[in-house]
Amino acid sequence: MSKVISFFLLFFIFQYSNAQTFQFGNSDTSKFEERLARIAWQQYPGNDFAKLSYYNPIFHYGSLELKVMDLTDKKMKSPEEKLKIQEEMLNSQRNLLRAEVYKRYEKYISTIDIHKLRVKAAEEAHLIHLITSKKFKNEESNLDDYNKSFLLFNNAEEARLNAESNLAIAKIHLEELIGVRLEQLSGYKQENNSIVKKGDTLISKSGLKYIVKQAGFGDKPENGQTVKVFYTGKILTGKVFESNVNDNPLKFVLGAQQALPGLDEGIRLMREGEKGILIIPAKLAYGKEGIRDPAKPEEYIVYPNSSVLYEIHLMDVK
Repeated sequence: MSKVISFFLLFFIFQYSNAQTFQFGNSDTSKFEERLARIAWQQYPGNDFAKLSYYNPIFHYGSLELKVMDLTDKKMKSPEEKLKIQEEMLNSQRNLLRAEVYKRYEKYISTIDIHKLRVKAAEEAHLIHLITSKKFKNEESNLDDYNKSFLLFNNAEEARLNAESNLAIAKIHLEELIGVRLEQLSGYKQENNSIVKKGDTLISKSGLKYIVKQAGFGDKPENGQTVKVFYTGKILTGKVFESNVNDNPLKFVLGAQQALPGLDEGIRLMREGEKGILIIPAKLAYGKEGIRDPAKPEEYIVYPNSSVLYEIHLMDVK
């Protein structure tokens, strides 16, 4: 009879804990990591009474292992004792899970910072190698300097790739606990770690491609800065549909919706003084509308849903 009473008391406490709002004392609920801890607890299998077993007092939650009190201890005689211990273990599980979420979140944030440093170092090493290559080609530098710059670039690129891998792993470990992708949560600020490099081409997650034709040695522009550019727009067959190379440079503020989204995104990849080619997907260019010929409205200069190519010379950044 006592086993039956114990069973129903335990069932009640687990059902009750499931129904309550997750509370961690006086924790700051405005913190993003605290939200993650709450979500993790909602997903935690310890909340599922059906998974509790007197003879299997360990829950495996991904790579996290939490132990539950084994209620078969002969010294515990009354249902009230079992209920009190179970409540204490439930609170212990909450705190342990919260600490693990915080630890993995901090690891994720630190790998973001490391990744940023490695990306910047790889960009600088690439720039040094471009300068050295140009000097070597013009016989202004020797083979030893060229090899040193090439080794520096290779090492920096390898460190960047390792940092990118570590970042992806840290994100996976965090998402393992919360049970959802971070991108699905409101308030999540996704870092710009979506640029990959293939040869001389940078490819963003949006599908935009950037090819350096002549390296610039100034700073990269940021949103809010004013840039001046010469440009030539072409369809992918090579036909020009607009250009200002024989006119004044185009002047606009980055990120202020004063240019095509693809130009805003692509020019942020360039350095002041640089020349390059942007291949812009339709969604960041002229989309479903395309560009109609003013003289013949029934014909298109740029067809709907077509990628376009822009040759860009970033003249000035302020």
